[in-house]
Amino acid sequence: MTLAINRRNLLSVSFAIFAISVAASGSSYAQLPAQTTPLNITRPGAYVLTRDITVPSGDAITISANGVTLDLNGRNISVGTPGTGRGIFINGVSGVSVKNGKVGAFNVNVQADNSSNISLSNLQIIGQNLPLAGGPSEIGILLISSRGCLIDHNLITSVGVGIFVRGPLSGGNTVSNNTVTGGPNISRSPLGLCWNPLAGAAGNPAPGPKGDRAYNNHISQFVDGFSFSSGTTGSFAFDNTISYTNVGFRPDSTVGGNILQDNITLQVAPNP
Repeated sequence: MTLAINRRNLLSVSFAIFAISVAASGSSYAQLPAQTTPLNITRPGAYVLTRDITVPSGDAITISANGVTLDLNGRNISVGTPGTGRGIFINGVSGVSVKNGKVGAFNVNVQADNSSNISLSNLQIIGQNLPLAGGPSEIGILLISSRGCLIDHNLITSVGVGIFVRGPLSGGNTVSNNTVTGGPNISRSPLGLCWNPLAGAAGNPAPGPKGDRAYNNHISQFVDGFSFSSGTTGSFAFDNTISYTNVGFRPDSTVGGNILQDNITLQVAPNP
C-alpha cells in the first residue's frame, strides 16, 4: 500500500501511487487524515511520507527492498494498542535510510533484521513507559543480525530498552550522538544500550555482536545504563554520558575484549 507516500524516483513513476499533492491543492499536510492501513515498500526509490500512519496493531511500515530512502517528513507513526507490533520493520535488505519523523509506542519502534548498510537518523521515538511483561514492553531501536548500520542523532524517551543490538552476525555498527532516556517510572526502563546474543543462542558465552562502537550518547533514567554481553567481542564504548540507578556498565561489558574509555557515569536515586 503506497497511499501515504510521495515517490521521488522519476525513473520509476510508472508503478508509484502518489498521495494528494499539497503544492497543487494549497492544503497543509496536517489536514490529511491519518492512514490506518500498513505501508509496504517493495521497490527501491526515495519516498516522502505525506500523512501520519496509525495502525490498530501490528506493523506500520515494512521495507523489503534494497536502496530505499524514506523521509518521514515529520509525520507520526503510531499504534492503537501500545506495546504491540513494530513501527518500522526493515527486513533482509541493504542500502536503506529512514529519517525525520516520530514513532511510538510500539513493542519495537524501529527494527532492522538480517540487513546491512542501514541508516537511522533524526527520529523521535516516544514511548509510554509501559509495565514490563516478561521483558521490555517497548524497545526504541533493535538490530538483529545486521551489519554496517548507523544509528545517529535520534531522540528516544520512555522505553524499556533504548537501543538493542543482537546476534553474532551483527557487527561493524555505529551508535552515536543519541539521547536515550527511560521513563518516569525507572523500574520499567531496565537498560539503556545493550549488545546481546540472539534469544536462546547456544554457547558459554553465547556469541554476540562484534566490532561495534558506541560513542557520544547521552543515556539517563534507566536502571542499568549500558551492557556489552560477555559474548560481544572487539567493540568500543567511549565518550558516553550515563546516569543510572543500579550500574552504569554491567560487569561483563569488558569480558570479550571490549574497550570502555572516557565515559562519564553517575549513579542517581530513583524518582520518588
